[in-house]
Amino acid sequence: MVAVALGATVLAAVVRLAWLSDDCYVTLRTVENLLAGHGPVWNVDERVQAYTHPAWFWTLAAARWLSGEHYLTTIAVSVALTGFTIALLFRAGRTTRATIVLAIALLGSRAFCDFATSGLETPLTMALLAWLVATDGSTAPGSTRLFAVAALTTACGLTRLDLLPVAGAVLLGHVRREHFGRQFGIALAAALPLLGWLAFAAYYYGSPFPITAHAKALATGLPLGDVLRQGCAYVAITARHDPLTIAVVGGGLALGLVDRRLRARSCALGIGISCTWILVIGGDFMIGRFFVPAFVLALGVIARALATAPARTTAAVATVCLAAPWLGDPPSWLRSLEHDAAPTAAERGVNDERRFYWRVLGLWSPHRDTPRPGMLSDALRRQGRRQRIVSTSSQAGLYPFVAGEMFHFVDPWLCDPLLMRLPTIDRVDWRIGHFTRGIPDGYLETLAFGRAAIEHPGLREYHAALQTLVHGDAGMAERLRALASWWSGAHEAERAAYLADEYFSPPRRNVALAALTRSVDPGTLWCDDPGVRLVGRGGLRITCDAPMTMSSLHVSMMPFTTYTFVFRRGGVEAGRTTIDALVEIPPPPDDDSDDVLGYVRHMLGLHRFDLPLAAPVADFDAIDVDATIGPWTIAGIAGIELRR
Repeated sequence: MVAVALGATVLAAVVRLAWLSDDCYVTLRTVENLLAGHGPVWNVDERVQAYTHPAWFWTLAAARWLSGEHYLTTIAVSVALTGFTIALLFRAGRTTRATIVLAIALLGSRAFCDFATSGLETPLTMALLAWLVATDGSTAPGSTRLFAVAALTTACGLTRLDLLPVAGAVLLGHVRREHFGRQFGIALAAALPLLGWLAFAAYYYGSPFPITAHAKALATGLPLGDVLRQGCAYVAITARHDPLTIAVVGGGLALGLVDRRLRARSCALGIGISCTWILVIGGDFMIGRFFVPAFVLALGVIARALATAPARTTAAVATVCLAAPWLGDPPSWLRSLEHDAAPTAAERGVNDERRFYWRVLGLWSPHRDTPRPGMLSDALRRQGRRQRIVSTSSQAGLYPFVAGEMFHFVDPWLCDPLLMRLPTIDRVDWRIGHFTRGIPDGYLETLAFGRAAIEHPGLREYHAALQTLVHGDAGMAERLRALASWWSGAHEAERAAYLADEYFSPPRRNVALAALTRSVDPGTLWCDDPGVRLVGRGGLRITCDAPMTMSSLHVSMMPFTTYTFVFRRGGVEAGRTTIDALVEIPPPPDDDSDDVLGYVRHMLGLHRFDLPLAAPVADFDAIDVDATIGPWTIAGIAGIELRR
């Protein structure tokens, strides 16, 4: 009864803090597309594995299909898995004294309580690792225990590929104890589901790795030293805010290595691998999140030790677990709802993600507004819109989830199949987990109008090959040939040429003034009108057929960026003007009965602006146009009107 009461107390704290993150909605958008018949994809027109966690994705998809609802369902699945984790840890502790200490540790760990929900794969990770530790220490026959450990290792790999070496360390400890050949066969049989998934992903998505792996680990282009320094900062920030989690990880690692009676060296190796991986990838942007796997493994080792520890030792550990949280931030579940909704400040790009999103996505927030999947697309269809919209977004999760399948999002941080294979453009002021890629000139137009418009010939060929992989209309033989060509590295030279030629220093693109003088209707979306010229990172040069003089300038432009127009005469500056193309931001649509089409046109469409000129500009023959390009900015111009 004591264990039940303590477990209920820990779960009550988890439910008190329950929330969903923006990153969760990356997965949930894919779930909605799957259930709508579009396949397990993020954008309905390209095969990209935007979710990191296949086992968690399919778990949420099944739960969402059964319940017909996503928000409470995701939280309920998370809480159930957390309860299973608690039960396994308590069982490993065996004694009432040990159970009390374990409960104190769980309640004092900010990382555990914060990410027991969130909609990410952490609850499934915790449950599998707790089960793995329990199985590792069981008294089952050798081959039976080995198969169970191998199956759980496979499940960990299906949850996140980077959990495979962590759980694999425990598996290795079992394989090496007996005859290698026989044990290897058992482990291989248990690994078949993971091998099957990797084969499916390689064929269906064109890569066995999720695109998020390219985004955050395989293609950042950052020096390892810089990433390691960020990883050390992540450890320090987590230790400052969540000292108990770090203490448990360190304690479990030391116990596993030193106390041979626990037979937990393989678990300690897994803890060490997990912590090393955190350093190698630079940590995360969510405080404490990446330490949860190591925390659960370590707590499992500590539970084994507490099961036979004397009362004095148990009391000492309990005292540490009670005191440690107060050296950092007090446990979040003891704070008020107002505290949860208060603004937070990031440290070196690492943020209290739960508090950042709790106001709108916290279970108990009075301001919670449960997002409705595809609400904007449903409304646009009813209001007569049939053509898809190509856009960017400052969020990869929540807004695309609400926008639905009529929006093709080009995500500069996480989900785009081309951009995530390019390095970050910012080598100095980067944020962990948000490595910004530059959008190549012509890439957006290629997506919007279905023509090969990428300016650089090498990248144009590279993207054409990639298209065969991410679009599913090729026959099996053709697709297999394309996959073999891609995996052989046959197209890497094309990508390398683009990186060397212009990725970091894109050139200014030329366009004739005559091509931009046609008038456009207010609210026209650039993806509906091929005549709209987008302004890339290198800017535009508008050339005149003959020298011109003007006293006023009117231009239709996409809003929410700053444009600079420099008038040139024979290459020499003859005048300039700058304008902040800002428009009033109306309240976002509350439901699909609002004028969603009007809202989209207002926020994403062209607006006419009168540009301020200090004096008439005479005899200029070219206009250089630059825009302040942010990670999700699309800048474009059309409808230029010059008046003498």
